[in-house]
Amino acid sequence: MIPFGLIMNLPSVTIVIPSYNSEKTISEALEGCLKQDYPLEKMEIIVVDDGSIDATKSVIGKYNVRYRYQQNNGPASARNNGWRHANSEIVAFLDSDCVPRRNWIKKMMMQYTSDDIVCVGSRYGIANPRSLLACCIYFEFLVRYKRMPRHPKFLGSHGYSFRKSFLESINGYNEGYTMASHEDNELAYRIVAKGYYTVFDKSNIVDHYFPTGMVRYLTIQFWHGFWRMKLYVDHPRMVIGDDYSDLWDYMQPPLMVLLLALSPFIFINAVIPIVLGLLCCLIFLQLPITVSIVTLIRKKRYVVYIPFGIVRAGARCFGMIIGIIYFWIQRKK
Repeated sequence: MIPFGLIMNLPSVTIVIPSYNSEKTISEALEGCLKQDYPLEKMEIIVVDDGSIDATKSVIGKYNVRYRYQQNNGPASARNNGWRHANSEIVAFLDSDCVPRRNWIKKMMMQYTSDDIVCVGSRYGIANPRSLLACCIYFEFLVRYKRMPRHPKFLGSHGYSFRKSFLESINGYNEGYTMASHEDNELAYRIVAKGYYTVFDKSNIVDHYFPTGMVRYLTIQFWHGFWRMKLYVDHPRMVIGDDYSDLWDYMQPPLMVLLLALSPFIFINAVIPIVLGLLCCLIFLQLPITVSIVTLIRKKRYVVYIPFGIVRAGARCFGMIIGIIYFWIQRKK
């Protein structure tokens, strides 16, 4: 617990939760926020309902939180709606399918040690560990987290915080990103470009409900590829990568494009070795993370990450192709 004498010196915090059709998870998210090891008088919670058509509103109504409704316009818009109505020094963002651990807010507040630190992030835990797919996704995050520096170029929006004054100075999120994909990358890249620091605290955790169905996950990855094309239009210098992604990730889409382009001609003898070579390259590119996961978890069954990674690369590839076409047309208008 925080000594009473220190409470008056703690910064005030608003937790903003963008929510869309989250009736199944929003209750746990709110319970986790209300149980924070942080003075309640220093906290407020704003849930921004982004046009939900399920029972999200009635679930939120059971809790003593501020509720705001808007027509569906995506999480970037919902987060902007929330932080602009915050009455606090710090604004924390939590995804509606995440459950923060009890010390989440307190640990973030401890990281604001200088004025040039404007954003503090946490990492994922897993809320549904019985799903093999969810575990594959989560363990990949763990591997990537191990190599991320304390001051990365990118932090995910699932459970991080900002100085409100900084959000005001850069006008928050870019609402041109109308889906839950890469709006956090775009904001992070602007932070770095302005010479400020983000802090990644690997010991601070919010548990996340990862997808458990392959169709849903691949749909998410399709849009991931699509919106990444807009991200590169907006920030071309970041094509070389950030501290989360690496060269191995960026090699996969062009290889997958070639594989897909050649697959209709597989009946031609000269094409067969090229297709097999491309497939071998894609398998090889999955090995570093697969080996890291198996070594970390010590369970051989996670070699399933190899076909998982290849199929995901295909979904992202389709999204990137459609994104290139779409955003090229948009620029021509």
